[in-house]
Amino acid sequence: MRFMRWLPLLLVWLLPALTAGHPHSRYTRLNRSRRLLAGEDAAIEGLQVASDACPASAAHDVEPPSLNVFGLLSKEEIQSIHAWLLEQKPLNLTTLSAATTVGDNYVFVIEGLPAPKADALRYLDKKQNPPKKFAKVVIHGGALLPEPAVVEFKVGPLPICPETRLERIGRRTIPYNARVSDMVEDAVLYPLIAEKFGIPAANATQALVGGTYLGEEADTIVPAHTAPRGMDGKTRRTWFHFLRPSQGVFINAVGLYIQIDHSGIDVDQWKLLKIVYDDVVFKSVDEFLEAFHAGQLRPHNIPADMTWASRSPPPGKAREFGLISGPSIESRGSARHRVSTSQKYVTWMDWSFYMTHTRDKGLTLWDIRFRGERIIYELGLQEALSIYSGDDPIQAHASYLDSSFGLGSHAFSLVPGYDCPATATMLNISMHAEYTFLRQNVICLFEAPAALPVTRNYRQYGAGAYEHASVTKGFLFTARTAVTVDNYDYVFDYIFSLDGTIEARVAASGYLQGTYWRDGAASSSYGSRIHSSSMGSLHDHIMNYKIDFDIGGTKNSLEKTVFERETVQYPWNDGQVTVQNKVKRAWVKKEAGFTTANSHFERYHIANRDQKNKWGNPRAYRIQTNGPMFSTVAGQSPNLYRNAQWAKYYMAVTKRKETESTSSCSYDQNLPMKPLIEFDSFLADRESIEQEDLVAWVSMGNHHLPRAEDVPNTVTTVSHSSIVLSPFNYFDADPSADGRNAIHVTPDISVGSDGQQVLNALIEVFDESRDGSKTCSLPEFHASYNGFDML
Repeated sequence: MRFMRWLPLLLVWLLPALTAGHPHSRYTRLNRSRRLLAGEDAAIEGLQVASDACPASAAHDVEPPSLNVFGLLSKEEIQSIHAWLLEQKPLNLTTLSAATTVGDNYVFVIEGLPAPKADALRYLDKKQNPPKKFAKVVIHGGALLPEPAVVEFKVGPLPICPETRLERIGRRTIPYNARVSDMVEDAVLYPLIAEKFGIPAANATQALVGGTYLGEEADTIVPAHTAPRGMDGKTRRTWFHFLRPSQGVFINAVGLYIQIDHSGIDVDQWKLLKIVYDDVVFKSVDEFLEAFHAGQLRPHNIPADMTWASRSPPPGKAREFGLISGPSIESRGSARHRVSTSQKYVTWMDWSFYMTHTRDKGLTLWDIRFRGERIIYELGLQEALSIYSGDDPIQAHASYLDSSFGLGSHAFSLVPGYDCPATATMLNISMHAEYTFLRQNVICLFEAPAALPVTRNYRQYGAGAYEHASVTKGFLFTARTAVTVDNYDYVFDYIFSLDGTIEARVAASGYLQGTYWRDGAASSSYGSRIHSSSMGSLHDHIMNYKIDFDIGGTKNSLEKTVFERETVQYPWNDGQVTVQNKVKRAWVKKEAGFTTANSHFERYHIANRDQKNKWGNPRAYRIQTNGPMFSTVAGQSPNLYRNAQWAKYYMAVTKRKETESTSSCSYDQNLPMKPLIEFDSFLADRESIEQEDLVAWVSMGNHHLPRAEDVPNTVTTVSHSSIVLSPFNYFDADPSADGRNAIHVTPDISVGSDGQQVLNALIEVFDESRDGSKTCSLPEFHASYNGFDML
């Protein structure tokens, strides 16, 4: 007995339209002209599609529906504000280039202030007059009376006009000792380190660690600082360790530490406090040198060759085909996004949003809409916290709030074709952080194929037959920046999907903050040895994001769902029990913070209880964290006693207030005992969050136990985490179902003139734009589709 193998083998690719069909689809019938022979494993060769010249185009221009009222300033506006400030005699300002001492007054930051939300919504939604424009100015006031301080001012209205005024922001004085580090201080501090320690101890450091620091270009060891620099603003004291200058300087520590007191503005009072070498603490250079000359200090074995930590040139032989450029993302034909570079406004496939970029926080997205409806009013990074562990003065002390160093000012130019696809839209930023600059290619925008189709379905029936195969291509649109804060590089992405999902993702790379490896010590309890004299220290990364949801408006609630196990007996199951999960739903009534204790069994949705979808469900968005993180030392360690209370939670939800605009503050890096922002105060009043304007403060990150494979740089493949915000009954059905980059294939078998069955393939391809314009044709391509084999 012979079996006939019926194999409708169909081409799964975008094919040119051959016959008329649906106005937004193309039907193609492929005919197998010869008979199918019994047992033959037949295949249909795809049509040869002519290759058109189809160069990629740049992003299309767009006229934004409204002005960017979220704090966008041009370089020209920044320069005009700076010039106006210098004219304000009571400020007694010195230009940064002329400042020679920390006792001067000079402008540190100029950036836009977002309009109050109520004013912005009246303009965005009700088309009232745009709100007045203001800027925030930060002044390092070493010459202020009665005492030095950091002062923040609101300047406006803008542009500069006779009505422009200065208005102080906040009532509390920001201690000058808590200021963010700047180049004026560094220009005094590092020569002082050479004077107080490097030069008098040169012979000893050369003998012990193989280098000297004289404050010269040819120095063979260099100091690197840690933070915090103080506890409550009363003092400013910084630990430094010495490193071997090289491309991988951060992982070439030599095991020598000093602490400098640089409190106040009188540089003559700055002094060396401590020297630490092999756990021995010296109170002066004389004590250190006395121990050295007495032979009490053993030299550290620091390798002379430091190329092991270098990235250039790549080590070893190239892999097979390694010299061939790998696949790249290319746009064929018209770009599918629009950008207003002047207003930093972007649209893509039913999405739209505005962007701003600030010194402390970096890139923030505003007024994020899908199909014209606002989903999120504000989405942005608030803080990047790194907490280290160790048995030396650097690792045991290091607790970094990276907003202090500048998550925006340390966003540097991206490399097209490597950081982003070569076809990406590159945007510049304007900023005043110590000085005014326009930095090119800091933000890239690009669309790329997703690793997975957004949906697919294959349906079979009976033996040896199938009904259809349907696939919708997945595409993602990304807004990306990369930030280098000293040793670490962070890649920050906001990723938009066709189904209404938004993902905020961060990946870490760059160099470890290394320390000196000591044989026989307890070092292995705090990290891993990564080279002969180098160790990578255990640390945590925790990123905190602000998500101001507007689901169907500003009146939202928080729904908590918990998965609970139950044992139940049904009458149809012959006495057997069923063990299964069920969902328990509840509305959270008051502001609250949540830890990761039960995160695998809990889900949270921001919902509008007054708006239902077609099926009676409250319209909502789900918050899902891939890599939820909270700190076990925040609130316990003196270095993080009160300044990072948000890090105790992987999520907190509060009622939105203009006075609670951020979870963290750059000055609080050096004010852990007396911070300007105590996040727990956001939760303390336990206000109602039922149908209120809500903000979710969501944290993500990872525990990083370094390994040898972190040399020379940490790889992003294992060091990344994300927050995924996805519709949850927000729609009536999957919104990506209307995607035209889709195919639907069905078998179509007919009988030929000789009575034999002939294999046909009916292909429906939806790849035309909605306005009826044609897409570029694809290059010559051959493919086959094997729906079902009956063996």
